[in-house]
Amino acid sequence: MTLSNRRIATILVHQGQDRDPATGASTVPIYQASTYHHPGGKGQEFDYARSGNPSRKQVEEAIALLEGGVRGFAFASGMAAIGSALSLLEAGDHLIAPDDLYGGSYRYLTMQLPRQGIEVSLVDQSDPAQVAAAICPTTRALFLETPSNPLFKITDLRAMVELAREYRLLTLLDNTFMTPLLQRPLDLGIDVTIHSATKFRWPQ
Repeated sequence: MTLSNRRIATILVHQGQDRDPATGASTVPIYQASTYHHPGGKGQEFDYARSGNPSRKQVEEAIALLEGGVRGFAFASGMAAIGSALSLLEAGDHLIAPDDLYGGSYRYLTMQLPRQGIEVSLVDQSDPAQVAAAICPTTRALFLETPSNPLFKITDLRAMVELAREYRLLTLLDNTFMTPLLQRPLDLGIDVTIHSATKFRWPQ
């Protein structure tokens, strides 16, 4: 059985590595060490916790599997992940983002990116025509969030992917609200998905 035809519950249980390679434990433990030995002075997979450790690797592999992606990267916060993804842009680039989006993202896009020489246009992404109208020669990416936070506006991801391919734009999506259990953007052609893993919802 390949990963592609496993049910989501199976992937959640087994993930990429369902046991600790060092001990054979049925779950990978939380490694608290900050430094790692290099036998014979030869570099190993891990050297310092900030650049990676077995616990973080497990989380990164799990989210990549759930999203159907190639690689996953874990950060200290959702905003750190967003900032890292947006670092793919350069001074002189133009970004199109939702007019309704998470407050932290709004502040980063409207206060930090302009300082880096990146222009940001906020449009109603529930209307693909408004997104298309905002594209200009310097547009390099679409930053998406659907449902949006806090108004729960819905963006047609297939329409956004079509626009992005037509104009050769990068697509980045905050998938925190839906998670890969309910929405798999990479399957629709989105380039990068981002999560805040610290969020949770009470049952209604």
